[in-house]
Amino acid sequence: MNPRDEAVALGPNATFDDTGIGPVRLPDRVGRFAVEGELGRGRYGTVYAAVDPRDGRRVAVKRISGAVADDPLSRRRCLREAKLASRFDHPGIARVLSVEEVDFGLLLVMERAEGLDLQRVIALRPGRPLPHEWSVEVVRQVAEAVASGHVEGVVHRDLKPANIMVDPPPARIGEESFAAFTPEGRPRVTARVLDFGLAVSLDDELRLTRTSMMVGTPLYMAPEQAACDRDGIGAATDVFSLGAILYELLVGEPPFAAPTVTAILARLGDGDPRPPRKIDPRIPVGLEAVCLRCLRQEPGERYADAGELAADLERYANGGPVEAGRDGTVTRIRRWARRGRRTQAAGWVAACLIAAVTVWSLVMIGPLYYFNRSDPERLAQAWTSLWILLFVLTPLQAVCVYAAVRAGVGRMSPRLTAFAATVMGVFAVQQSGVAVGVIPPPLQIYIERPMMRVNIFVMLATLFASACAAFVIVWLGRPANKPR
Repeated sequence: MNPRDEAVALGPNATFDDTGIGPVRLPDRVGRFAVEGELGRGRYGTVYAAVDPRDGRRVAVKRISGAVADDPLSRRRCLREAKLASRFDHPGIARVLSVEEVDFGLLLVMERAEGLDLQRVIALRPGRPLPHEWSVEVVRQVAEAVASGHVEGVVHRDLKPANIMVDPPPARIGEESFAAFTPEGRPRVTARVLDFGLAVSLDDELRLTRTSMMVGTPLYMAPEQAACDRDGIGAATDVFSLGAILYELLVGEPPFAAPTVTAILARLGDGDPRPPRKIDPRIPVGLEAVCLRCLRQEPGERYADAGELAADLERYANGGPVEAGRDGTVTRIRRWARRGRRTQAAGWVAACLIAAVTVWSLVMIGPLYYFNRSDPERLAQAWTSLWILLFVLTPLQAVCVYAAVRAGVGRMSPRLTAFAATVMGVFAVQQSGVAVGVIPPPLQIYIERPMMRVNIFVMLATLFASACAAFVIVWLGRPANKPR
């Protein structure tokens, strides 16, 4: 018999997979470990519940074999998982005990986390939310465990319900399954984090993820992770995934659920999810605020790390106020501006408005000279206005056009945008003052035609004010500072 087949010889303890499509033939042993059952399958191998015959310890064994074990990148990733997971000493993280090389590949021997994975718990109640207190306690414990990794500079990058074990698992689908509480009034449940196969050390110079390779699970993936922005991935990336898990527990579906991966990524890039209270008004306001803060598009607007999230959930569980308060008006405008390509559209609108005003001003040079040519004094004033137009106003407007074009192509400069918005605002105020007669007009030709003066300067004031508003939208929609 081939050593590969002999090492995983099939035994009589076959079972059925979760889909019910067909049987899963379980091996009697994997390497030297006696197999008791299958815990799950992932992209890098199958995880078995096993017993170590040397000391009788109940362990979880991840079998990495075949093409995965032969691929240098995947092999290094598995070894890195073992190295990272072995660094943690937290009750909420299943540690890797050892790595063993066998004929068919690698074996990662891990602590066995008893219970049921959270994905299966969710499957017990398809489309239905889980009790709020139970959900908060599970996510709080997971956040505390992940925070211990963040302290070590390690980001998990693949947090999802399938990688979270809860014990004891609910025995039935009804609400009574979640009714057990500790003497302190907390739900009686223990959550542990599994699978550090995609974890990355932020202090490690070696980046195993290839450029433009998207890794993770799309339903729980942060925008910067979906965009393959390696520099943007940090502790806030895991916070987003925790928020997505909390959202699903509260409302019964993931925040960006869609039938295909392409559709999921399109929804993810389109903006914020539907607020949980619009789906279920029974969700407390504070809990919704915590969830939505985790799911902000910009990493700098989320909790800085999982520790801050765990602390806020702790405050909520104790009945205190949470730090993630409701958004103010400016914050809502900023989030509205960031959806889709609104900031870029606003940049192009501003560029067109300023360009139109500039062209119109230059076209008016001819009439300015023609109607003032017979009066030397007025002609001198006209020439002064012309010089101001050519060497002061036009260059300022050119700078504003440049700022708007940069915003339109997605390379917005916050300082340049703020300068352009200020210039446009000053111009709008000045033109409005001329229209109502408070400020003398810069072009003397309009003094003798009051209605024309009013109409033209009202139009100019409107154009400048619109350009100023567009620049304000661009500035409010600027990306937040990335966390460390």
